[in-house]
Amino acid sequence: MGDFNQVLHPNKHSNVVSSTVDRRTREFCECLLESELADLTFKGNTFTWWNKRKSNPVSKKLDRALVNDLWYNLFPSSYVIFGPPDFLDHASCGIVQSSLVTRQNRPFKISKKLQSLKRLIRDFSKSNFSDIEKGGGST
Repeated sequence: MGDFNQVLHPNKHSNVVSSTVDRRTREFCECLLESELADLTFKGNTFTWWNKRKSNPVSKKLDRALVNDLWYNLFPSSYVIFGPPDFLDHASCGIVQSSLVTRQNRPFKISKKLQSLKRLIRDFSKSNFSDIEKGGGST
């Protein structure tokens, strides 16, 4: 759980200029896929960091709680809460356990299926989208 200094998708930035995924975002996504980690379900603020500027404010989803299948099996009702903005530039956060919440479908069912396709997806991505932010790669 913490500040990863990287969004996972362009729409996790308050000033979305483009829906194009840059190299850093792709690398972060690949890292999470290879590590078999995913965001824990969250409640509260979507954007967890802001630049605190009165003019031209920017907000991003940089903070997250990452968990694996074992975590979901041991703590199926857990979720993370991101608090409201305060004097810091990051939202406060905490993990909540509640035995009253029933387990919801999680993205790991898909993750397990994608795991078997990981090499094919990575090769396809590298051959078709490598350095796309620089205007390189093939289409």
